Amino acid sequence: MKYTKYINYFIIALTFFYLLYLSWLRWGNLTIDTFRDPWFAYKIIEGNIMYKDFFYLFGFFPLYFMSFFYRIFGINIHCFIFIGILVTFISTILIYRISRLFLNRAFSTLVILNFLFVFAFGCYSYTGIFNFILPYSIASTFFIMFVFSAVLFFIKFIKKEKSKYLFWWGVSLYFAFLSRPWMSLVIWVVFLVLAIIYTFRDRKFFLVCYFFLPALLSLFSYWFFLYISDGFIGFKESMTSALSLSGRGEREAMISGFANFYQGLMGVAKSFFYQIAAVALLYVGCTSLFSIIRRAKMKLSRFTEYTITAALSLSVCLYLLKLMHHFDQYLLMPLLIVLGICSYFFRFMFGKDTYRKEYFSLFALFSIAFILILRIVFTATPNHYGFFLLPIGLICYYIFFVRLYPSFLDRIISMDKKRKECYFFGLAVMLILLVFPFAKRNYVNYLRKNFIVITERGSIRSFNDTLTLRFWEAVLYLKENTSTNSTVFVLPQGESINFFSSRDNPTRYRSIYPKYFKMFSEDSFVDMLNENKIDYILLLNRFFFEYGGQCFGRDYGEEAYSWIRDNYKLIKTIGAYPCVSNEFGIAIFKRK
Repeated sequence: MKYTKYINYFIIALTFFYLLYLSWLRWGNLTIDTFRDPWFAYKIIEGNIMYKDFFYLFGFFPLYFMSFFYRIFGINIHCFIFIGILVTFISTILIYRISRLFLNRAFSTLVILNFLFVFAFGCYSYTGIFNFILPYSIASTFFIMFVFSAVLFFIKFIKKEKSKYLFWWGVSLYFAFLSRPWMSLVIWVVFLVLAIIYTFRDRKFFLVCYFFLPALLSLFSYWFFLYISDGFIGFKESMTSALSLSGRGEREAMISGFANFYQGLMGVAKSFFYQIAAVALLYVGCTSLFSIIRRAKMKLSRFTEYTITAALSLSVCLYLLKLMHHFDQYLLMPLLIVLGICSYFFRFMFGKDTYRKEYFSLFALFSIAFILILRIVFTATPNHYGFFLLPIGLICYYIFFVRLYPSFLDRIISMDKKRKECYFFGLAVMLILLVFPFAKRNYVNYLRKNFIVITERGSIRSFNDTLTLRFWEAVLYLKENTSTNSTVFVLPQGESINFFSSRDNPTRYRSIYPKYFKMFSEDSFVDMLNENKIDYILLLNRFFFEYGGQCFGRDYGEEAYSWIRDNYKLIKTIGAYPCVSNEFGIAIFKRK
């Protein structure tokens, strides 16, 4: 149909604005990560220099870009929300464009709906920090947006070999480097290897030289920035910390799923087997059912055929969700992507030259997807870091079940064109149904965030619970009982209190994670507090579940906590006293 693409665009736009309306101001978390970047961008406005004046693990572009908007519109959380919406919108367009290179409009639209409902607007736990609008780190969403762009232009270059696509690939990867340097370095190496493989048969090795430019330009940009800001020492410390596994071994093992290797491997195998069997059952069901109808010489309308197919899909999907939890749907990603890499590399090397560029493009897409999910290899879910690491794998997921797997099944049980249409309709129905459990969970969690607070730095909605009430009580206490030039350090994490109370934290470190005391001594932390003459210290219950549920003052940082008790006076306790109770509470100490 002539207007099909506009209908698809309308569906995508309607979904985007519906989810934006449903989740409005309900993103993020008051105590965990969300307000770290808004606070750092504010500090840049105040004259602080990244790396030199505050510790930061990622690249400099996102925060300085954000501080530019602060200068125009003022210090307000809504600036971050606007940028988050823009990043989500651009990412949506890029994912659709990549999908359209390999899928028809209908399935490309389904990829986008899946991305929006499950990944971009995800809210699966109390934290609420794993979404594209107000994430735990804007460096992550900026990085993946630029990777989407780099993948799109790289594939377009492979298909058409026009230099303009190579240029825009370089620009995209350059800004990815400026957002998350170490992750971008890995992605760049993969692109470089892909370029060498692609040019090997045609002996066009001179093209490989172009692939060094983004890395070299990024290196020069970092050198220039650090030179004019005198931030070399701080940058070295930040990047070394980002790479160091000191104090992070258990955390990384848990994130990747290696903490329980056998269980993780079995989860991947089960997810793969169940979904492979479900799609095969749908394929065989369509073939068998319509063969019986044909033998019975029954003439059915297209609507009736699609209705029967939809009913079959519903049955298969319900049975599939009975066998596995809906959160296990994407656990199959590592195995699925590896099969895609092997299949398309084999076809590229030994297949017909007519499809050579197509096969290599798919090989490249699956390779990038695999590298991105390595960090969450056995825990591939849309929660935690999967919200930004999995979307390229999501495109591969659809390509696998729409193109690769049916081509294999067709060799066993051939199907005519008419029946294939019914099968793909049934597959689309099943993929839509698999999104529903995620959408339902998001809907419930967003509606529960019904407590709204309006501040001079923007409005935010949160759960109406003790944590929220005690958090805002602490902010109000600081605003009413301390001077505007008082300094406040929130332990172990609480930049949001600094942000909303407008009380400064002049130290280089704004959060004290368990790993910090394994990398740096507690004495150096105490010296930092003494040197900056911090007026108030706030202790709150922030359990680092990613580090095994450790609590400051009880499981780590005992010496620093003892020093605080000796040199600061407890002036107020809001709720339960931290370090003793598992209930959320805040203790406010004043320097003696």
